[in-house]
Amino acid sequence: MKKCIISMVLLLALLIIATCSKANDNVCSMFRGNLERNGLYNTNGPKELPEIKWKFKTGGSGSSPVVCNGVVYIGGEIYFYAIEAKTGKEKWKFKTDGWLESSPAIADGVIYFGGPEKYLYALDIRNGKEKWKFKTNGGSIKSPAISDGVIYFGGRDNYLYAVDTNTEQEKWVFKTDGPFVSSPAISDGVVYFGSRDDYLYAVDTKTGQEKWKFKTGEWIDSSPAISDGVVYFGVGSHFDHLVYLFAVDTKTCKEKWKFKTDGLIGSQYPSPAIADSVVYFGGRDNYLYAIDTNTGKEKWKFETKEEIYSSPAIADGVVYFSEGRYGPENYFYAVDAKTGQEKWKYKAEGRCSSPAISDGIIYFSCGDYLYALH
Repeated sequence: MKKCIISMVLLLALLIIATCSKANDNVCSMFRGNLERNGLYNTNGPKELPEIKWKFKTGGSGSSPVVCNGVVYIGGEIYFYAIEAKTGKEKWKFKTDGWLESSPAIADGVIYFGGPEKYLYALDIRNGKEKWKFKTNGGSIKSPAISDGVIYFGGRDNYLYAVDTNTEQEKWVFKTDGPFVSSPAISDGVVYFGSRDDYLYAVDTKTGQEKWKFKTGEWIDSSPAISDGVVYFGVGSHFDHLVYLFAVDTKTCKEKWKFKTDGLIGSQYPSPAIADSVVYFGGRDNYLYAIDTNTGKEKWKFETKEEIYSSPAIADGVVYFSEGRYGPENYFYAVDAKTGQEKWKYKAEGRCSSPAISDGIIYFSCGDYLYALH
């Protein structure tokens, strides 16, 4: 049974018209394209089978790339890399203590990402030199979000942190009853994130106080995506594969609808993307779904040969995503957002990341390489 638990301290605040909290104008890029994590890119991508522009060896990655001012940033097996978008040549690299899962957030000339053990790193974007690092209670850190000079992140130590990027000091910390691999999303002064304690949380960005939490009864490893006052997220159990995509009102914490699939959405598995009143997501049942955001009804589904682990990205009416995990023959797909018809597919090797799109070029990692297709 799903339950919303709304903090009584903040209940009256829900009745007040909130002032929209805008992101810092100097924020350049982050995981899923923006603070709302909706996977929507204001650019175009290849609509016909593209050619490879370049590929760069990272040694393997659990990180997805981001692009800022002509440079692609991604974590690899040990190093965090900055790569020239035009040439695929290394600009700089920064050594960490292990395999990286976090995608970076970039603002005011500083790049932030989580390491595999305890630390959030802040590097000078020009040369990759460490400016500072913040120590957590342990465990790998997921992709951070940055807004108004504060960076929000969490990981397997059960805590969400808010750290002032100017003072490098903790503003507040919020504890859950389980680890989380969900990356936070931010909208209208509220940070949303899921936990393996089966709750989706809404927390005030300024105070760190809980506004509400929504109980699902299943792990929430999917990163939430927000659009038009609704937060969308997937849940899934590793044991019985009971899986739903939820749509929950951000103000009232009321469930709008839920959509059942036959495969996991979460735990390094897909997060939803949203455009033009349709939410797109995939899972381990080998389907990419398109769901009407108003009704929760399926518009179409696209079948793949392998399970879908990457989160889709949308650009100019096309949905881009990849299939597969470790198999030798996986494909990266481009599908028409309205019809669900395949436009093209590109053969790749190894598990592929979620894509980033910039200036007509798609960037994603597969296996040991970062690819640029145009």
